[in-house]
Amino acid sequence: MRKTRFILVINSIILLLSGCMIPPQPDDIKIEGIQPIWTTQLATTCLTYNDGLIGLPLYNDKVIFNSTNFSRLNNVDKNIYEEDNRINALDMNTGKRSWVFPEQYDSLFPLLFDSTPYIFNEYLLLKMPAPRGVEGNDRLLCINMETGKEVWRKIVQKNISYKTGKDVIGFQSDYFIFQETKQDAMIYSGNILHSEITPLYTFTPSEGYDCVDFTGNAIYYESTENKPTLLLFLFEKNFTTRQDSITSVIFDINKNQIVAKQGIYRKDKTYRVTRSIFYNSLAYVNYGSGLACINPHTNQIMWQYDSSEPVDFHTPLMCINSNVVFLYFNNRYAGLDAQTGHKLYQGDIECANTDAFDGRVYLIGRRGIYMYWI
Repeated sequence: MRKTRFILVINSIILLLSGCMIPPQPDDIKIEGIQPIWTTQLATTCLTYNDGLIGLPLYNDKVIFNSTNFSRLNNVDKNIYEEDNRINALDMNTGKRSWVFPEQYDSLFPLLFDSTPYIFNEYLLLKMPAPRGVEGNDRLLCINMETGKEVWRKIVQKNISYKTGKDVIGFQSDYFIFQETKQDAMIYSGNILHSEITPLYTFTPSEGYDCVDFTGNAIYYESTENKPTLLLFLFEKNFTTRQDSITSVIFDINKNQIVAKQGIYRKDKTYRVTRSIFYNSLAYVNYGSGLACINPHTNQIMWQYDSSEPVDFHTPLMCINSNVVFLYFNNRYAGLDAQTGHKLYQGDIECANTDAFDGRVYLIGRRGIYMYWI
């Protein structure tokens, strides 16, 4: 018995001297995640209520984003819409708020963010629809990101504020917005320092269709002759037959004329264009169940990808990196070769959002965050 105890003691001493310890149990293991450099609490009830200033603009060590406060909702007069949306600028290094716009809530000009603004130097120009649930006019707002002060605002006439394109795009001080009536679609241009807008071109319905409007986002680029050019996508519909079509259009800004038009065939007529991305001199156009790769200089469709899967597995969202087009939505993701459209892989995941850079794609899913080599 004594010999056995002596052997156990010797073994314990040997284990201690050799650095062998009993591994900690799972409950004892502490995993320290990424820690914030700073935190800032804003006096709001929600920070991500609407789509926001898409792209999270950065300027001069400031991060620009929107916030929402519901405390001013009017409970007496239901016709007064008082959703308090504002623009905030935080110092990227300290988290200290540099400015907020507007400083006081303005019930006569309530803000609503759901588009990508255009930024030139210190100027940020955004387009806003009428407040939620209210028919009315589109609005333009230009602010100085250095001071947080308004430069100008404009109320767009109501007859061209019907179901319009959201984003503002531009080149240097010139910007372009896309307006619609109940039948036609129009391009307007302006200078970011002034509130005046000038009509450039009006698209009317083709024969056999009752209306035409913009779908997806337009792309600004320079042609092979270094001419400022727009790649647009038009959606036309016949109300009687319910037939519709999508057309890509190359538009010469200097001459105010169409250079080329090309119809985009879709197996599934449910979707419009959801997003278009300019990558390596090609345009990638996603329309829900499929994707088209277009040469924007010739308007030639280089290749198309169309999924035959049920609607629950459609992938109407995308990002592009390392020559791979990454498609995704609620239940499915897929990777396509950006040059050929060949499917490289696909998988099932409940994902909500994603981004890709440096050959990796990061997915925020219902069960966590995932990283894959793209």
